Amino acid sequence: MPSQCSELAKGNDDKAQDSMDSFMETAEKLYSLPLDKAARKVEIFSGSIELLDKKLGNATYYKTKNNIIDKQTQNEKKILNANKTAKTESKKSLNSAGRELRKNKNLNSDDGISKKERNLVKKAIRNNKEVNLSYFKANSAGYKAAVKYNEALKASKKATNDAASAQQDYNAWLVEASKLKFDNIADHYDKKVKMIGYDMSAIDDRISEIEAAGRKAQKSYYEDQKKINNDTLSQYKAEKAALEESIKHIKKGTDEWYDAYDQIQQVSSSISECTKKTYELNDAISQLHFDMLDDIVDGTERIITEQEFLQGLFAHEKNTDKDTGTFTDAGLAKLGSLSAGYYASGENARRLAEEVAELQRMLDAGETYSSVLGIDLNSRDNVEKKLNEVRAKEQEWVKERYDNATAIHDMMEELYRTELDYLKELVDAKKEALDAEKDLHDYQRTISEKTESIATIQKQIAAYSGDTSEEGRAKLQRLQKDLDDKKDDLKETEYDRLISDQKEMLDDLYDEYNKKLEEEIEQFMVLVQKGLDTANDNMSGIRDFLEKVSEKNGYAMGTNGLFDGSNGIEKNVGNAASQVEKNEERKQESTNPEITLPTAEPFKNGFTEADSKTTPLGGPETTLHEKASASDAREKAKKYIGSHATKAKKKKKEYSDVSQRIYENKAKAYNGTGKVLSTESMKGLAKLLGIKYDNYSKNGNLYKTLKKIKFPGFRKGGVVSVDDIEKQVRSNGDDGLVSVKNGEGFLTKAQTDDFRKFIGIMEDYKPAMQLPSQLSGLPATPTMRNLNNVVNVQMGGITMNGVNDPKEFSKQLTNAIKNNQKVQKSIHSIETQRIGGDGILSVNKIKH
Repeated sequence: MPSQCSELAKGNDDKAQDSMDSFMETAEKLYSLPLDKAARKVEIFSGSIELLDKKLGNATYYKTKNNIIDKQTQNEKKILNANKTAKTESKKSLNSAGRELRKNKNLNSDDGISKKERNLVKKAIRNNKEVNLSYFKANSAGYKAAVKYNEALKASKKATNDAASAQQDYNAWLVEASKLKFDNIADHYDKKVKMIGYDMSAIDDRISEIEAAGRKAQKSYYEDQKKINNDTLSQYKAEKAALEESIKHIKKGTDEWYDAYDQIQQVSSSISECTKKTYELNDAISQLHFDMLDDIVDGTERIITEQEFLQGLFAHEKNTDKDTGTFTDAGLAKLGSLSAGYYASGENARRLAEEVAELQRMLDAGETYSSVLGIDLNSRDNVEKKLNEVRAKEQEWVKERYDNATAIHDMMEELYRTELDYLKELVDAKKEALDAEKDLHDYQRTISEKTESIATIQKQIAAYSGDTSEEGRAKLQRLQKDLDDKKDDLKETEYDRLISDQKEMLDDLYDEYNKKLEEEIEQFMVLVQKGLDTANDNMSGIRDFLEKVSEKNGYAMGTNGLFDGSNGIEKNVGNAASQVEKNEERKQESTNPEITLPTAEPFKNGFTEADSKTTPLGGPETTLHEKASASDAREKAKKYIGSHATKAKKKKKEYSDVSQRIYENKAKAYNGTGKVLSTESMKGLAKLLGIKYDNYSKNGNLYKTLKKIKFPGFRKGGVVSVDDIEKQVRSNGDDGLVSVKNGEGFLTKAQTDDFRKFIGIMEDYKPAMQLPSQLSGLPATPTMRNLNNVVNVQMGGITMNGVNDPKEFSKQLTNAIKNNQKVQKSIHSIETQRIGGDGILSVNKIKH
């Protein structure tokens, strides 16, 4: 019986223990429910994160990547929230279990708990401590309540720890996610910049190839690089803005923040490098421009150096012929060669002066970019430096032109001195001839007197042999003798005066001519211009002489055509200089093919707002350089106006200066007249022409540019419609029309009246110096007859009646010489050719 009781008791104990174990297990599961629920959510969200992570690895676009990261952040947040929910629910269960345990029914003496133990349990509950189960009887209500509390406490602590851990994980993820997004942005822009860099490298390689071949890369290469660099700059600026926004989400002071900040500074440095690259490319383009300018100047200089070389091949020959008072063939050739050098140096001086004027304008206006030159010098200091350099070169060529002018002046002075010496010889020879004629006359008179004396004696002998009244005949003879003597004396007086007057006239003529030459020698540019005109009048002879000298020395001239045709040396030299410029431009065009860039994606960003401050409207590719084809610019403007002009709604005078010219439509840009451009269209036209639009008056860039490219209606001269001629003639006071050829000119009414008066005078004077050769190759003596005290001069078979005073006549003649170049040319021809008796009749070719 006792054994059965003990076994029964043991069985009951086992059952009680199993029941308690089951209760405790159930309590544990009950209070772990929030944790289990959270764990299941965490597993689901973690799976989503894992999937998103795989998507992230396959994504290419940075915004897609960052969207995935944002979704991962959302899932990380859900994991945190799940743990927080578990913590909250576990805390509620713990509080509930604690309140249950503190109830009196669970803390009474029936549960085997003493008062002291009851206080310890309550203290443990307040402090979230585990309750000692040994205070309670097994399987009592208090014991079970304590078991539930302990399980709730364990679950709550685990939930709290899990929530705290999840919070730390989430905080760490936020930092990581922000850095990942930051890196994605940086990586995106780095790749874009890298792709753009391939384009830059392609052009760099092509430029290196061109320079390795000894050529120069054309401007368009550097302009393309500027576009690429500007696009790179835009990417860096966009990247910096995006990174600065992104770094705001990275906790400051973390390693990730410092890494991100360092990367932003690197981008800032890259922006600075792009800015410097822009300056370098501007320098490269400017250097190309000034190199080409130097090449053009050097090419034109070769005209001068060749002419100086040719002059050296006949330097031993005389410039003038003292026997004729004219230039020798060598002298004319040297004069022509110096004229070519004068015009060529003038071309260089003019070209450099235009450059100086634009650089000075830039300096005065505080600008660094010139749409005229198509260059940007980056800074005012560079503009001033380049201005000084080009001005120094201009001064050299102005000095070179002056040196050539001085040499021409010296040659003309030498010619004048030779002419004067030759005239002196002719005058002296003429005076000697007059003296010789007078000696002959005196000899003849002496013979006549002696003969007459013999005849008189013979008559006296005969008279004495007659019977007539001797006294009457003697008286008659004496009277006749007196009459004859008086006649002879008058004749001798007239003859002596004639010789004296001719000598005096020749001396006066020489003195006046000498004075005239000295006056012209003193007028530097007048004499230089005469030298240039003389060279133009003898171009064919100059060309033949230089070709003969070159051939004789085995030299082939490099510059031909300077002395060909009827254009004149100045225009021929100008054409040669223009050809030099075209050749330089053609060199670039023929050696610089277009580059096919490797990138498939076109540029999107273009110039930024900051770039537009230093970039001309329309971009460098549309800028019209001053030396570009004006006809192309006119055609572009014509087509643009034709497609954008609209019917005017107001009278012409109510529109701006630009619109009024377009309204008239002298360019025939569209059918009819009466159309204008809107303000926006005029801005578009300015952009097309590569200029900055400021206003539409005559002082504006648009009007000036249209005038500069000689767009009809914006410049002086040009084509005028027949219908408009009469109106224009009447409006300016004219009452007649004329037709002229190139090279012809006009005289005013006052000038015409003076010219007619002068011609009337010269009709009386012009034969005076035509002295035919009759006496031993020397000029014949003019004869004078006295009719009623009026001297009539006979020269060369032409009689001029009514010359009262030969000396006054000489003065009138020399005064006429001073006032007309054609008369001077006539006198020159007569004196140096007709007086010399060489038979040259070039004077007859001179038109009066």
